[in-house]
Amino acid sequence: MRFRAAARAHPEVIVFGLFRSDAVARTELHGHFSGSDRNFVAEIMLHGPAVMAGTSEFYLREHPNRSVRTYRRRGKNRFTHARDAWYAPERKGRIVFPSWRRLGGYIKSVRRTKLGAGESLRCYVAILKLLSDDGFKLTKQLAYDIVTAAVSLARRLRRA
Repeated sequence: MRFRAAARAHPEVIVFGLFRSDAVARTELHGHFSGSDRNFVAEIMLHGPAVMAGTSEFYLREHPNRSVRTYRRRGKNRFTHARDAWYAPERKGRIVFPSWRRLGGYIKSVRRTKLGAGESLRCYVAILKLLSDDGFKLTKQLAYDIVTAAVSLARRLRRA
């Protein structure tokens, strides 16, 4: 299924592709959170098939100040919480749930897109399958969000 494949893909090149403007206008666009490129690409795929050009005209510029380089992993999933402030500085120091936001984005994109009941159901099943893909990676990230929030809250309460 296109939706699940897009949600699992590494979208860093796809997100800079050419899209039909009417399809883009019907999406939530690229959000202000880590992983929102996955949400955008998955949602755009709900509007029709994609065609890959034979050659790439895109050059992915690697440099040390890219968000994925600045907020390197110091442990599983830690980078997403630190990187969240890069996307939205007003959230710095707040308790955030980036993986839950991404999961919610997938659900909202299916609801927002005018699909038939059968196709919508297949998309929701695909979202459930994302929870077990790659050794339950997304499920572990969701759990990490909860643990991180609990630890952060406990630290704040101890300081108060």
